[in-house]
Amino acid sequence: MNVSQLVNHKKAIAAIYVVFILFPNPGLIPLNVYRFLEMPTRPTDDVLLVANTLPDNATAIEQYVDDHIHYAYDFQTYGVVWYIPTPIDVLKAQQGDCKSKAV
Repeated sequence: MNVSQLVNHKKAIAAIYVVFILFPNPGLIPLNVYRFLEMPTRPTDDVLLVANTLPDNATAIEQYVDDHIHYAYDFQTYGVVWYIPTPIDVLKAQQGDCKSKAV
């Protein structure tokens, strides 16, 4: 093995190590990529129950989200550094980052 191959081998090992640190459950990576491409915004019945109680006022809805969805990083909420939640994920966790609040 020459030096170039050794360096590439070490880079590959480091990349795998980083992925497992950032995503302790690597099965979430394809799920997040799929959700990134197809944003999961279709409301479930649980979400519709909450949505139907909200007023038709954007400011009031934003205030509701700020009051009920507390800011937390994805790692704190879902145990990974990058997670695109569904609306029901957000309602269950009652916390999340800006993606969660937008969903």
